[in-house]
Amino acid sequence: MTQRQSLGVLLLRILLGWVFLSEGIQKFLFPAALGPGRFAHIGIPAPSLTAPFVGVFEIVCGALLILGLFTAFAAVPLLIDIIVAIATTKIPMLFKQGFWAATHEARTDFCMLLGLLAILCLGPGVYHSTRAVAAPRNRDFLCYPGRCYLRPERSILFRAHGFVLRHGFSRALKGWKSSGLYP
Repeated sequence: MTQRQSLGVLLLRILLGWVFLSEGIQKFLFPAALGPGRFAHIGIPAPSLTAPFVGVFEIVCGALLILGLFTAFAAVPLLIDIIVAIATTKIPMLFKQGFWAATHEARTDFCMLLGLLAILCLGPGVYHSTRAVAAPRNRDFLCYPGRCYLRPERSILFRAHGFVLRHGFSRALKGWKSSGLYP
């Protein structure tokens, strides 16, 4: 991924994270309009429980997207959140008010849905914080900008290959046969 592409992913992460973070905060600031009151109006069961639950997820996952921490894990709950929002608010609007009214109201939700899918496809980009948090604790992984891989020397195949090189194939084959791993 080039610097320019990573900058684009960073801007996309900030945009998506900011919208979800601010919407989550507003569920607590304006409970009648955007929190439990809206959830009750839409018909979501147990609105006094589900609205704060969704609000906390939007705040936490939105902040994780902005910071670039565990972006795939943050994007999945937000993806579920936006799909439920589209299904409970925009689809009924399509049948009541028509295509153009629903399209107008769904434009932000649709952009959020596609943005989250893009983050899942592209990864966090070069400018992310997961490497700083996850890599020092687990030396089994080798992290490059945007991706982390299992270190080759930690894999079973690499160890088996090293054993063959050190002790010869016939001794390695005898060891595998006696272990029951090889027929």
